[in-house]
This record gives sequence, structure tokens and C-alpha cells, in this order.
Amino acid sequence: MSDDRGVRLLASCWSLTAASALLLFLRIYCKLWRGRGLWWDDHLLITSWVSLLIAVSINSYIVTLGFGRHIETVDDADLRIINLNTILVATFGILATTISKTSFAITLYRIATNVWMKRFLIFIIVTINVTTNLVWMFGFAKCTPLEKVWDQDVPGTCWEKAPLLKYQLFAAYYSAVLDFVLAFLPWPILMGMSMLRRERLGVAVAMSLGAIAGITAIIKAVLVVNMSSKDITYDRVDLTIWTLTEPAASIMAVCIPVLYVSAYFPFLTKCNQVSNAKQENAVPRAQVQPKELRPRSIAVEPTGAGNHKHYARVRPEQIKALLEIWPELCYDYVHFQMERVSRSSSGLSKQRNKQSSQNAADPEWSYEDRGGEDTPREAERV
Repeated sequence: MSDDRGVRLLASCWSLTAASALLLFLRIYCKLWRGRGLWWDDHLLITSWVSLLIAVSINSYIVTLGFGRHIETVDDADLRIINLNTILVATFGILATTISKTSFAITLYRIATNVWMKRFLIFIIVTINVTTNLVWMFGFAKCTPLEKVWDQDVPGTCWEKAPLLKYQLFAAYYSAVLDFVLAFLPWPILMGMSMLRRERLGVAVAMSLGAIAGITAIIKAVLVVNMSSKDITYDRVDLTIWTLTEPAASIMAVCIPVLYVSAYFPFLTKCNQVSNAKQENAVPRAQVQPKELRPRSIAVEPTGAGNHKHYARVRPEQIKALLEIWPELCYDYVHFQMERVSRSSSGLSKQRNKQSSQNAADPEWSYEDRGGEDTPREAERV
């Protein structure tokens, strides 16, 4: 039992899966609670976690067959099944890793304003998906026929192990480098935004936690060397753990920034809750007051810092909300001004008609010359 690593494998993988599931649930809950829908990065993150769950479930199955014990204690029939399923574990683990990194890169792409930054993020998305997914593709394509991949007794040919091992090392280190690059990119993007310094630093640090996934990728790259061992059911346990730790850490790192914003900027949640309540209690358009009488404002928060207490700070989310209702505001303003001019013209016309009627009824103030200078008779008497 002391030589059985299966229990450690299951405990590590399922605890990481549960932790990533909790943070992913909180991320989705916070977004929906704040009145924001799910976008592509959220759907990709959910897909990544599902891939992680499939990989861990397959791990649980092969542990019952002997994965985690020395190869001489495993039956030949079970060994063939273990060989096939370890490739499936690596496949879904790599998919979970690439999809989670793609999700974070898409998140950065949404908030980036620089054209070159957007192009660089597209380059990262393409290269990380190509380089890492080729690992599991080569794992299935390395032997002819396909059955020889998991059953060495089947006659056929396979590629040399040395080139495959070198490429796997390259893909692992490249994945680690991109983790650190993605952890650094939020800093230049957020530093150019109109936020307080402490807010920028807090969000940037939260978005830089992907460096933890980079550390796990480096550890995984070091353990790739153990793939040359013949005791694959025992020596590959640690590699399997770190292969699944990387996507779990990446998912948790991507979820934390959303939780940070929800925790430290609760006014956004309140504003969205009020907005949702108004939408639920909405009445038909004909029953509400005219547009020109509706108050339209965006709340601002006083800075309360230094000698600038008289200034008000508008947050980026409020600017975005203003831009969304800007066309309707312009229409309301023009409509209001037109009605105002119309009412003024109508009132002035009525006032002139009333004045004319009063002048006609008062003989002392009737005008003698309507084409020239107005000269009342009372002035002539004086």
C-alpha cells in the first residue's frame, strides 16, 4: 500500500477540481447578480472546467485498474486500458489548459485599446492552441496502426521517442512562458485606464495570478523527463497531477479578478440590482411620464482625497453606460428643445393676441399710426 500513489492522485486532482469549480461558480454568480450576461470568455472557461472534470474522472477510473502502482503488479489487459486512458487524460488536460488560457487572453483582448496589443493577444491565442494541442495529436498519430499506441503487442511501427519528448518539453516551456506573459499584460493595459492607483494595482495583481499556472507548467516540464521510464503506471503519477494542476490553477486565476471587483466595488452590484428591479416593475410606455420629465443621470462618487474633494470621479462602467444611452439622450434633448420652442412660440402668440385685445378695448391706448411710430393719445395730451 505504501507504493500505491493512486490515493494521492485522486486527493490532489479532486480537491483542485472542487476548488476551481467553486471559484468558477462564484464568478458566474457575481456576473449574473450584477446584471451582466455571460460572454465568450465565460463560456470558454466553463468548457475548460468540463474538460478538467472529464480528465479527473478518467483518472479515477484507471486508478481502480492499477494506475499508481508499479507496472509489474498490473494485469496486461488492464495495462492496455490504462495506456489508452492516460492519453485521454493528457488530451482533456491539455484542452482544459489551452481553453482556459484562451479565455483569459480574450478577456484581455476585450479591455485592450492598443491595436498592437490586440494583435499580440491574437498571436498568443493562435500559438498556444497550435503548439500544445499538437502534443496529444502526436500521441495518437505516433503509431501505425492506431491500436499500437496502447497495445505494444500489435504489430506495426511507431515514431522515435526522442523527438516527441523534445517537442513535449518545448510545448511545456512555451506554455509556461505564455503564462508569465499573460500575467504581465494586464499591467500596461490597466495603467492607462481612468482609475485610482490603488484600484489599478489591485485589479492588476488579481489578473496577474496566472503566474501561478506558469510555475506549475515549469514543474510539469521538469517531470516530462520521467516519460522515458518504463514503469509508466507508477512514475507518471506526479506528471499527471501537475498536468491537471495547471488548468485548475489557470481557471482559478482567471476567476479571481471578477470576484475581486465584486468584493471591492459593491456599488456596481447595487446599481445593477436597482436597474434590474426597475426593469421588472416596468409599466407600458404610454403610462409613464414624458421623456423630457424623466431624470437621467449617472451617479458619481466624490474622490475625497487630497485637495481635490470638490471633484467627482466617473468610473469606466458609468462611462460605458452613458455611451449606451447616448443616442436616446440626444433624441430626448432634441425632442425636448423642439417642444420647448413650440410652447414658447404658442405662449408668445397667445400673449400678443391678448395684448392686442386689451389695446383694442382701451381707447386711451389705441394707436393712431400702425405703420409708423407708436404714439398713444395719452402722450399727445401731455
